[in-house]
Amino acid sequence: MKKIAFLILLSVVSSTNTFASDTIRFETGIGVDFGGIGAQFHMPIGTNKLDLYLSAGLFYTSNRSNEEMGFGAGGNYFMDKKQAITFYYGTLHTERYIDEFLDVRTDSDQGLSVGYKYYFSGSSASGWSLGANYNFYDGGSYPFLSVGYRY
Repeated sequence: MKKIAFLILLSVVSSTNTFASDTIRFETGIGVDFGGIGAQFHMPIGTNKLDLYLSAGLFYTSNRSNEEMGFGAGGNYFMDKKQAITFYYGTLHTERYIDEFLDVRTDSDQGLSVGYKYYFSGSSASGWSLGANYNFYDGGSYPFLSVGYRY
Protein backbone atom coordinates (compact mmCIF):
# COMPACT_ATOMS: atom_id res chain seq x y z
CA MET A 1 0.00 0.00 0.00
CA LYS A 2 2.83 2.41 0.87
CA LYS A 3 4.54 1.64 -2.45
CA ILE A 4 1.35 2.40 -4.41
CA ALA A 5 0.82 5.66 -2.52
CA PHE A 6 4.46 6.59 -3.10
CA LEU A 7 4.18 5.87 -6.86
CA ILE A 8 0.99 7.93 -7.14
CA LEU A 9 2.59 10.82 -5.24
CA LEU A 10 5.73 10.58 -7.37
CA SER A 11 3.73 10.67 -10.61
CA VAL A 12 1.68 13.67 -9.46
CA VAL A 13 4.77 15.61 -8.35
CA SER A 14 6.72 14.82 -11.51
CA SER A 15 3.83 15.79 -13.78
CA THR A 16 3.27 19.00 -11.81
CA ASN A 17 6.95 19.89 -12.00
CA THR A 18 7.01 19.17 -15.73
CA PHE A 19 3.98 21.43 -16.27
CA ALA A 20 5.44 24.19 -14.12
CA SER A 21 8.89 24.14 -15.72
CA ASP A 22 7.33 24.44 -19.18
CA THR A 23 5.17 27.43 -18.32
CA ILE A 24 6.96 29.58 -15.75
CA ARG A 25 8.05 32.87 -17.33
CA PHE A 26 10.47 35.61 -16.33
CA GLU A 27 10.14 39.28 -17.29
CA THR A 28 12.40 42.26 -16.56
CA GLY A 29 11.48 45.90 -16.92
CA ILE A 30 10.80 49.35 -15.57
CA GLY A 31 7.45 50.23 -14.03
CA VAL A 32 5.36 50.07 -10.90
CA ASP A 33 4.36 46.46 -11.58
CA PHE A 34 8.08 45.51 -11.78
CA GLY A 35 8.74 46.93 -8.30
CA GLY A 36 10.51 49.89 -9.96
CA ILE A 37 13.46 48.62 -11.99
CA GLY A 38 13.06 44.90 -11.50
CA ALA A 39 11.66 41.55 -12.47
CA GLN A 40 8.44 39.56 -12.54
CA PHE A 41 8.30 35.80 -12.01
CA HIS A 42 5.15 34.56 -13.79
CA MET A 43 3.32 31.44 -12.66
CA PRO A 44 0.51 30.48 -15.05
CA ILE A 45 -2.31 28.64 -13.33
CA GLY A 46 -3.30 26.13 -16.00
CA THR A 47 -5.08 28.45 -18.41
CA ASN A 48 -3.72 30.59 -21.23
CA LYS A 49 -6.05 33.46 -20.22
CA LEU A 50 -4.50 34.25 -16.82
CA ASP A 51 -1.05 34.25 -15.29
CA LEU A 52 0.00 35.40 -11.84
CA TYR A 53 3.35 36.88 -10.85
CA LEU A 54 5.54 38.04 -8.00
CA SER A 55 7.72 41.09 -8.55
CA ALA A 56 10.74 42.66 -6.90
CA GLY A 57 12.87 45.61 -7.85
CA LEU A 58 14.74 48.76 -6.94
CA PHE A 59 11.99 51.31 -6.26
CA TYR A 60 14.09 54.29 -5.14
CA THR A 61 17.76 55.11 -4.57
CA SER A 62 19.61 58.18 -3.34
CA ASN A 63 23.18 59.09 -2.42
CA ARG A 64 21.91 60.33 0.98
CA SER A 65 20.26 57.10 2.06
CA ASN A 66 19.87 53.43 1.31
CA GLU A 67 17.96 51.95 -1.57
CA GLU A 68 14.25 51.19 -1.23
CA MET A 69 13.05 47.91 -2.66
CA GLY A 70 9.62 47.44 -4.21
CA PHE A 71 7.72 44.16 -3.84
CA GLY A 72 4.31 43.01 -4.99
CA ALA A 73 2.09 40.45 -6.65
CA GLY A 74 -0.24 40.71 -9.61
CA GLY A 75 -1.72 39.11 -12.64
CA ASN A 76 -2.45 39.47 -16.33
CA TYR A 77 -5.81 38.57 -17.82
CA PHE A 78 -5.25 38.04 -21.55
CA MET A 79 -8.03 39.29 -23.82
CA ASP A 80 -6.20 37.78 -26.81
CA LYS A 81 -2.61 36.71 -27.62
CA LYS A 82 -1.17 40.23 -27.38
CA GLN A 83 -3.40 42.26 -25.04
CA ALA A 84 -3.87 41.93 -21.29
CA ILE A 85 -5.69 43.67 -18.46
CA THR A 86 -3.30 43.88 -15.52
CA PHE A 87 -3.73 44.12 -11.76
CA TYR A 88 -1.03 44.51 -9.13
CA TYR A 89 -0.80 45.02 -5.37
CA GLY A 90 2.49 46.21 -3.91
CA THR A 91 4.80 49.17 -3.33
CA LEU A 92 3.42 52.24 -5.11
CA HIS A 93 4.82 55.25 -3.28
CA THR A 94 7.92 56.12 -1.26
CA GLU A 95 8.40 59.31 0.72
CA ARG A 96 11.73 60.44 2.13
CA TYR A 97 12.08 62.88 5.03
CA ILE A 98 14.66 63.98 7.60
CA ASP A 99 13.79 63.32 11.23
CA GLU A 100 14.71 65.42 14.29
CA PHE A 101 18.12 63.66 14.49
CA LEU A 102 18.87 64.58 10.84
CA ASP A 103 18.57 60.97 9.71
CA VAL A 104 16.87 60.26 6.40
CA ARG A 105 13.74 58.16 6.94
CA THR A 106 11.52 56.38 4.42
CA ASP A 107 7.81 55.65 4.40
CA SER A 108 6.48 53.28 1.75
CA ASP A 109 2.85 52.94 0.76
CA GLN A 110 1.25 49.82 -0.66
CA GLY A 111 -1.62 50.07 -3.08
CA LEU A 112 -3.52 48.73 -6.07
CA SER A 113 -2.61 49.23 -9.71
CA VAL A 114 -4.82 48.41 -12.70
CA GLY A 115 -3.86 48.75 -16.33
CA TYR A 116 -3.38 47.51 -19.86
CA LYS A 117 -0.34 45.75 -21.33
CA TYR A 118 0.50 44.97 -24.94
CA TYR A 119 2.89 42.07 -25.74
CA PHE A 120 4.43 42.75 -29.16
CA SER A 121 5.41 39.09 -29.77
CA GLY A 122 2.37 37.58 -28.04
CA SER A 123 1.85 36.31 -24.52
CA SER A 124 3.60 32.97 -24.99
CA ALA A 125 6.70 34.22 -26.85
CA SER A 126 9.79 36.14 -25.80
CA GLY A 127 9.61 39.82 -26.61
CA TRP A 128 8.88 43.38 -25.54
CA SER A 129 5.82 44.65 -23.71
CA LEU A 130 4.44 48.14 -23.12
CA GLY A 131 1.90 48.96 -20.43
CA ALA A 132 -0.09 51.80 -18.93
CA ASN A 133 -1.27 51.62 -15.32
CA TYR A 134 -3.28 53.75 -12.95
CA ASN A 135 -2.14 53.42 -9.35
CA PHE A 136 -4.12 53.98 -6.14
CA TYR A 137 -2.59 54.21 -2.66
CA ASP A 138 -3.68 55.74 0.64
CA GLY A 139 -2.14 59.15 -0.08
CA GLY A 140 -3.24 59.59 -3.70
CA SER A 141 -3.14 58.18 -7.20
CA TYR A 142 -1.13 58.58 -10.40
CA PRO A 143 -0.70 57.11 -13.91
CA PHE A 144 2.49 55.34 -14.95
CA LEU A 145 3.92 53.59 -18.04
CA SER A 146 5.88 50.35 -17.98
CA VAL A 147 8.18 48.67 -20.47
CA GLY A 148 9.49 45.14 -20.14
CA TYR A 149 11.00 42.16 -21.88
CA ARG A 150 9.54 38.66 -21.42
CA TYR A 151 11.95 35.71 -21.71
